Amino acid sequence: MPAHVDPSVYDAEVNPGAAAWFKATARVFIDRVDGYLSILDTHDVPCETVWSANPGQVIYEDEHQIVVVART
Repeated sequence: MPAHVDPSVYDAEVNPGAAAWFKATARVFIDRVDGYLSILDTHDVPCETVWSANPGQVIYEDEHQIVVVART
């Protein structure tokens, strides 16, 4: 977990707007998302899946995910 490795990852002063993204290779996690999207749709909760080759400046990375902030 990013915050366990580096507590400043989600610090709003240090990394405003930090957001986690699954890597495309993290299929074990991504495959679960469809089920969650279905539940949200059933309850009329708007949501979307977003894919990006360049989501922002990487401030944390592990085997399954990255945490990024918008590039300035």
